[in-house]
Amino acid sequence: MDVRPVIARGEHPLVEVLAAADAMEPLEVLELIAPFEPRPLMARLRDVGCEVVSQRQDDGTWLVRAGKGQLPPLEELTLLPAPEPLERVLESVSGLQPGAVFTAHLPRDPLLLKPHLDSRGLAWRVALRPDGSAVLWVRG
Repeated sequence: MDVRPVIARGEHPLVEVLAAADAMEPLEVLELIAPFEPRPLMARLRDVGCEVVSQRQDDGTWLVRAGKGQLPPLEELTLLPAPEPLERVLESVSGLQPGAVFTAHLPRDPLLLKPHLDSRGLAWRVALRPDGSAVLWVRG
């Protein structure tokens, strides 16, 4: 969820963010893109039971990840040449236990990967980022 436009209008994204957090399933991750580290918002997410981590991005924005329960680590695969991101994801999810979650940051929408995940009976979701990259969540 890119909250930069909301903040640029002088508004606070609290209601939308808390609604999205409330709608999350266990092990699901909410990602926020903000122009600064939104510490008060992060505190509110923690108050409603989310684990929250933040990281400053190369473009100066902040990526905030929030989830119910322990957040799975985000495997950074954007700098790998094709087909290495696809191969790394398939290798990582091959032994994924039921209910476990794998997350990866990919250079683009993983169109070629999706049929492989489907054929393995894995639940997955992709969130596209404004820079064209994608975050993939796979649940065993």
